Amino acid sequence: MSKVIRTLLIIAVGSILYVITYLLLRTGLNYLPALYLWKNANPILNIHGLEFSIADIFYFVFGSIVTVHGLINLFLITEENHSAQNMITRKTEKLITTGFYSKVRHPMYGTFVIIYLGMFLSIRSLWGVFIVLIIGIIQFFNTKLEEKRLIKTLAKNIEYIFKKLKASYSYRFIGYI
Repeated sequence: MSKVIRTLLIIAVGSILYVITYLLLRTGLNYLPALYLWKNANPILNIHGLEFSIADIFYFVFGSIVTVHGLINLFLITEENHSAQNMITRKTEKLITTGFYSKVRHPMYGTFVIIYLGMFLSIRSLWGVFIVLIIGIIQFFNTKLEEKRLIKTLAKNIEYIFKKLKASYSYRFIGYI
């Protein structure tokens, strides 16, 4: 299967999953206290008790673009990860220093945060912001644990990485964070 077809398939499946998740989140928010941004927005559409305004549609489209972009990046990062693994033992055998990993140490964790950010901002509720902050904190600590494991596993390559990627090695999982 060509890379273009796989990318289009990811976009299609990601968009379908995005819509399903979006509707589930919006339905679930009916049971929580309202923390919506722009409470005074006039609804223009009502689907089974879920009211949608112009702002909702804007956030939905924005969230969809961010989420699908994150899913495409996640697919590409996963391909890079598999290139560094022993296919029999599934253990990492070499340190990746190209592609996403040439700029960021843990691009997959950052990509998860981007996917969640797109999803939860699209529901236009402060609950989503709180959830993304919690997920970001969890991913940060997960990054710390992953670094300790990688240092043990790839100890012979750590000296190399400090020399080659000295400036970019300080990056965590999203740019300078």
